[in-house]
Amino acid sequence: MPARERSSKIKFTTSLLREARNERNAELSEILSIWRLSKVILTNFKNPKNLILFLGPQIDQTQQKKILDLIETGKKQGAKLVAGGSQPDMKGYFVEPTVFADVNDDMTIAREEIFGPVQQIIRFKKLDEVIERANNSDYGLAAAVFSKDLDKVNYIVQGVRAGTVWVNAYNVLAAQAPFGGYKMSGHGRENSEYALQNYTEVKCVITKIPQKNS
Repeated sequence: MPARERSSKIKFTTSLLREARNERNAELSEILSIWRLSKVILTNFKNPKNLILFLGPQIDQTQQKKILDLIETGKKQGAKLVAGGSQPDMKGYFVEPTVFADVNDDMTIAREEIFGPVQQIIRFKKLDEVIERANNSDYGLAAAVFSKDLDKVNYIVQGVRAGTVWVNAYNVLAAQAPFGGYKMSGHGRENSEYALQNYTEVKCVITKIPQKNS
């Protein structure tokens, strides 16, 4: 790594640490942890035998470009790019793990399904606010809630309009668990007995009988 590049990264990290001691301590400390994790992932991009990390390349150049274009849109609309945001210097359709802070609900990166390694951090104050803002979307495939307070978890789970809600986990799927979305995220369900409804039809037969014996 060139000395100038190494120096700029050290300054960037030092700047984040300095900011984390200010009024936004908790939020920026979390962002810094995500930034560090993204760097760990980047250093292991070339090691497919590393079973801990599962971030691989995009399916093709079209999808890679779509993700990179959305990242640029996020920057233009005022979101704060904390980590990643570009194509790493390696063979393949990779996109760096990307983290945005200071994201508003009306920004494109907050409303579009990016289908790429891009995380948007949005502040909230109350649970009702979280539910209302989460439901203010055309999509509702899946959601995840991370908390030790099960009362709050259950409150959010009941209010969020998403076909799947993970609690303290993410992207956990099973053959016996129905999977599908609300709103523009699809119709019907895959997996479980609910999936069988996609392959059946309901027939109603009405027959007139001359006399009823019972």
